Amino acid sequence: MCGIFGIVGRNGSLNYENIARVSAGLMRHRGPDDEGFWSDGKIALSFRRLAIIDLTSGGHQPMTSKCGRFVLVYNGELYNYVALKAELTRAGCTFLTNSDTEVVLQALIKWRHEALRRFNGMFAFGFWDSHTKTLLLGRDHVGMKPLYYAKTQDFLAFGSQLDQVMLPFGNKLTLDKVGLALFLETGHYSAPRTVFHEIKQLEPGSWVELDSSGDLVHGQHFNIREFYHSNCSNVLSSEQLYVELSEAVQRHLVSDVPVATFLSGGLDSAVVTAITSRLYDKPVSAFTLANPGSILDESERAKNFAQFLKIKHCIIEPKNVEDTVFDFQKAYQEPFGDYSALPSLMVCKGASSEFKVILSGDGSDEFFFGYNRMESMLQASPFYRYPLFFRRIMKKIRPSMPGLLFPSFSQMVFRKQSWAPMQAIKVLGVDEEQLATEFLAGLKPDKNLKPDLVIKLNAIQRYFQLQLQKLDRASMYYSLEARVPFADKQFLRYSVAYTAEDCCNDYFRRRKIPIQQIFHKIFTGVPEATGPKKGFTIDLQSSFSRDLRPLLLDYLGTESLFSSWIDFAYWRKQIESNAMPNTFFTWSLLSLQLWADRYMRNS
Repeated sequence: MCGIFGIVGRNGSLNYENIARVSAGLMRHRGPDDEGFWSDGKIALSFRRLAIIDLTSGGHQPMTSKCGRFVLVYNGELYNYVALKAELTRAGCTFLTNSDTEVVLQALIKWRHEALRRFNGMFAFGFWDSHTKTLLLGRDHVGMKPLYYAKTQDFLAFGSQLDQVMLPFGNKLTLDKVGLALFLETGHYSAPRTVFHEIKQLEPGSWVELDSSGDLVHGQHFNIREFYHSNCSNVLSSEQLYVELSEAVQRHLVSDVPVATFLSGGLDSAVVTAITSRLYDKPVSAFTLANPGSILDESERAKNFAQFLKIKHCIIEPKNVEDTVFDFQKAYQEPFGDYSALPSLMVCKGASSEFKVILSGDGSDEFFFGYNRMESMLQASPFYRYPLFFRRIMKKIRPSMPGLLFPSFSQMVFRKQSWAPMQAIKVLGVDEEQLATEFLAGLKPDKNLKPDLVIKLNAIQRYFQLQLQKLDRASMYYSLEARVPFADKQFLRYSVAYTAEDCCNDYFRRRKIPIQQIFHKIFTGVPEATGPKKGFTIDLQSSFSRDLRPLLLDYLGTESLFSSWIDFAYWRKQIESNAMPNTFFTWSLLSLQLWADRYMRNS
């Protein structure tokens, strides 16, 4: 697990090596164990290492091929690297290290773009061919590891963080208005968009190559819709699914340093922790965030899980929330509107004091219809076969039926996952149907893809990005590698196949049944949690009413680059009169201002 940066220039107007060295300092938290640089004329690469596999200098980067032609900077872990190494060895390759980095390098040399289809892991990389003067950038199948890039007439820059790719621009960047609207609606910048028009996120499952003429060629190695159609018959029995999930967890335990787990009061982290305790050859530690005296507190339930499994349980209590807000300001190099980033930082900080690798239960809700909001989406979706006037009649007949009156199915799915009031979006002058169409990224119900699967695949493409961004930024700020067994590429061959009918009953009120069955198989006699899904969370609304109120009002009263698009003064008055729509939207506004204050103060 590391941080990477590179810049390829077409003229001598910038000091590329100096930019690469500055970028390495920006990502020190992503890799405190080692630092590396490589440059050759008009290309410069930099790297920070968090040593997980092959703790020797064999994992040093940038890594150059034995012939000197190829250079790699790579961030992530390849869980099938042992099998790929054996295949490459049979094909005549020789290896000098035990690192997965060298396997990635040799695979790219042999198979180029096709290597990405063979990788099972989380990764982002830059691969330079000094003979053809081409640069290949790639990102894993669901976007667990970040990769930003920008192409101008003068250079191409890429990196693990947005602030790195901002470096060569100085202050010559322009806001992406559509991206801002999507951020306000969904709480994050979803690939390919970022804050700026000029900088993109490489989309999950994609690659882009700078060819010898200086043009960009785009391609995909993983498409979730195609992947579903290739694996739609792979629904398994509960026992078989448990075996496949166990094998995914086993792959994620590959490490030369100790591994721990997150443990909330929910099903997913409990199942991952239980399987880890069965498979791991060392004592298991699990980390939980407590909320003493709050209805949000799940630590007692997590404690019961830990006692049932007979593992070490580390309970972390929230400390000063204002301090964590300023940690957030440094840890998230882009605006991020989900305030569960704060408890994520708290629990990652606690875990990082003892561990460098931790397993998370993220991903199950996307693949097995776990989110509460999916209930109303699934109930309403069949009626979008009919025109709006018919749905209006249905609404009169069944007034309790949610979600019937949106103009289109796309807007229903989009708005059901949004938390911004419409007046905040309308002032941007962005068409809502345009936002909804982009949010669904080409997914539409048809004879080959039913509405429930559109909802599921959209959650994987969009909402899962938010979860993975949160996990990556919070963990890597404390030099902690977070792994996601539910996103394992081999396991996805099965989990992607499950429809709403396979996962739900009681008119979609009871969801994620395959994981519930695994939970009961493991935790015999332990009842399921009741009430709303919580996870790691804090009562931020109370903090906004008390200790964080001065900070909130101060930041919303400050001019920033977003002020020409968002009327912060209006929303500040709403807070002062206690009429703010919701905590998520309040945090989204504060997140924008915190980011602008830190990263755009001098622009």
